[in-house]
Amino acid sequence: MQKDFWEAYRDKGLLVVGIDLGEKQEKVKAYQEKYHLSFPVLMDPDKTSVSKEHVFIPYNLLVDDQMVIRYAEVGFASKPLNSEIVKLLK
Repeated sequence: MQKDFWEAYRDKGLLVVGIDLGEKQEKVKAYQEKYHLSFPVLMDPDKTSVSKEHVFIPYNLLVDDQMVIRYAEVGFASKPLNSEIVKLLK
């Protein structure tokens, strides 16, 4: 998720959360600082939030306010994801 996109839409209801799988907190914090990430990153040091057989990084999920998955994408966020977010926020 691009930082600018998150910052532009967070006041309209967009929530972005990163989940780190297995890294040390210091390394994650350094990454957040290096790339000026303003969204929260949850720590999962034991990788218990995902099935070990199905880990794809990065993996983007767009979930609406009813907890329905509206979009899923393996890889870095693309323009289609951004346009889907804008549609859901309207």
